[in-house]
Amino acid sequence: FLGTELAGYFPLPLQERYADLIPDHRLRREIVATQVTNSLVNRMGITFVLRMREDTGASPEQLARAYTIARELLDARDFWRRVEALDNKVDASLQNEALLIMWEQLRKFTRWLANLSGQELSIEAMIARLQPGFQAMQKVLYGRLDESEQAAVQQLELHFVEGGFPKRFARRLALLSQLFPLLDVVETAAAGDFDVLQVADVYRGLGDSLGLKWLRTEVERLRVAGQWHAHARGNLRDELYAQHRGLVDSAIATCGLDDDPVPGWLEQHREDVRRVTEMMEDMRNLKAMDYATASVAIRSLGQLLVAAS
Repeated sequence: FLGTELAGYFPLPLQERYADLIPDHRLRREIVATQVTNSLVNRMGITFVLRMREDTGASPEQLARAYTIARELLDARDFWRRVEALDNKVDASLQNEALLIMWEQLRKFTRWLANLSGQELSIEAMIARLQPGFQAMQKVLYGRLDESEQAAVQQLELHFVEGGFPKRFARRLALLSQLFPLLDVVETAAAGDFDVLQVADVYRGLGDSLGLKWLRTEVERLRVAGQWHAHARGNLRDELYAQHRGLVDSAIATCGLDDDPVPGWLEQHREDVRRVTEMMEDMRNLKAMDYATASVAIRSLGQLLVAAS
């Protein structure tokens, strides 16, 4: 798969003239490693790997693989080319804003992939596993967002269009922040050989019923005052998404996908569900969420999952 990295190292005339010889270059491993490392450091920052190692425990090699997979899923290189093609056509600060949005998604995707338990991070295999479902979901994503999410996408799209970005590219950019939850949907579908759109319906249905979108928003709003706060918030986010996916797995395993499994699953576990939803309602009345409260909320989801199992 990384043959494109090897070919891309050479000027285009050499690529065309020696296309049959480049794959056998005796320094191919070193060239590929240099290309991937340069991309990782140049696009994500010099401290990115160090911080990801602290957060995930993954090795630099695993993180480089995870980053490469994330970059392909998000088609980041095409994105960067399009942003850079706008040099001297739009305000540089707007270009930086666009690049930062992609940076944030690459960070989240890389972390998710590094945390993906039980998976050997073969770049080619993981892309083949995730990309079809991911692309299928992207095509229908906007229509599946709720009104507030669509409004946020429209507002961000307008912001970039007014700044000189092409409308189609501005829509793609505005949708980037909605992509991360798709990873759990696509992985669940791939693991069980399920229809990805049906899994997405279950994911949305359980999230709406249990107030998980609100909880994710509150976790993202937690105040970060230093390294350990950032680490704690990242762990809470990881755990929340993992619990959400676990609940989806439980609903599908219990009720199947022939019909919408969400109502039946909620009814089967109504007492446990009631405790969770009442707790969420109480927390909504708080002036602000803090780390301890968020931890209790997420732990309650874990208890619900255990009870459902």
